[in-house]
Amino acid sequence: MKADLESLLEDLHQAALHADFNALSALTPAVEAAAEALDARREPAAARRVAALAQRNAACLDATLRGLRAGRRRLAELRGLELGLRTYDRNGQAADIVTAPQPARRF
Repeated sequence: MKADLESLLEDLHQAALHADFNALSALTPAVEAAAEALDARREPAAARRVAALAQRNAACLDATLRGLRAGRRRLAELRGLELGLRTYDRNGQAADIVTAPQPARRF
């Protein structure tokens, strides 16, 4: 079972690197089941290898999540530009300058 778990963790890592969210979702139940079957007391070396792979995957998934959040923030900023401009006065108070939406032009 240890080789299967290590293989699954490697597959999970590759899915995270390639932003294959469908594969991440599909692999998760198999990884959880294989992890429950691992007996760390009987196979301490395998447990250490699995722990190292799991830590690597956690760091990769954390970075993926940070990237997704940054992308969402950037999209929100770009959408906000369509509505107007935000400026700040000398007291640090935000003020929005609303612009009229530009009509679509036909060529």
